[in-house]
Amino acid sequence: MAEKNLNTLNNTPNILGLTFKQLRLAKGLTQKEVAGELSTTSLSHFENGKCIPHVDHFLKLLRNINVNTYEFQFLYNLNQRHSDVTVFDSRVSMAYYKRDVIQLKAILDEIINLEQDNPNIRHYKLEKIRVKAVISLLEPFEIKTKEINFLKTYLSEIKEWGQYDIKLFGQCSHLFDGYTLWDLTNNMISPTQKSLKLQYTRHALIDAVLNVISQLIHLKFYSLTTDFITFLENINIDDRFLYEKITLVYDKAILQYVAGDVETAKIIKKCKEDLVFYNCYDTVNLIQRDLDNLEIDE
Repeated sequence: MAEKNLNTLNNTPNILGLTFKQLRLAKGLTQKEVAGELSTTSLSHFENGKCIPHVDHFLKLLRNINVNTYEFQFLYNLNQRHSDVTVFDSRVSMAYYKRDVIQLKAILDEIINLEQDNPNIRHYKLEKIRVKAVISLLEPFEIKTKEINFLKTYLSEIKEWGQYDIKLFGQCSHLFDGYTLWDLTNNMISPTQKSLKLQYTRHALIDAVLNVISQLIHLKFYSLTTDFITFLENINIDDRFLYEKITLVYDKAILQYVAGDVETAKIIKKCKEDLVFYNCYDTVNLIQRDLDNLEIDE
């Protein structure tokens, strides 16, 4: 396709083109082998930051280098971190894994500065609440009621849940009351959601629902968890996600125990032992909290 059908970038650094070039070279492909409807000159201009192709041409270029949009987005995000601090997901996850509250608060300060410079961008408001929620899992941290209501309104209005929304909800689930959790989770797992059909969102969805179940159990909203456990059982969680499978068994055993089946205490204790073996100590601490609340002896 002629270069007249390309949009100029006005000298904006073209991370899109850089990422594409990295992937093309990694596949050992020449510009001629992947250009397709574009001329090699137009493709070269794209890769070197002089222009960008129309969306339909770009998707065909990805097909020609045997890369899907999810793989492209992953590398694009890595490249973006060197010039744009708005991509915080992996940094937040790593800091939480290390229980590094100082790092989390530094990330929060970055987001607050970005929000002040871009007051109309809702993304920064959501990221600020998300990081505050993660910090609050490690130490007492104030999250204002108006922030929780802002997040609740955003999630309530979503018509199509994407991976970002699912992870956001999962990480912030402890901020909501039981009925709000039930309502939002039902919206997220509705059969009308296209995200349920996407393999790369499946793991985030499973984690989010497990977080909701854990919070509902903590709040003693036992009756509201049954449908969510059935939902996860019907998903048939892959054996690669052993932690998630153990957690689901534990959640189901808790419900059976509070319903009067005291024999399931053995299953609960076994799940705790398994998670200790796999060094999942945050979850072990939550299980111990439940054991204490239910007065289950070790």
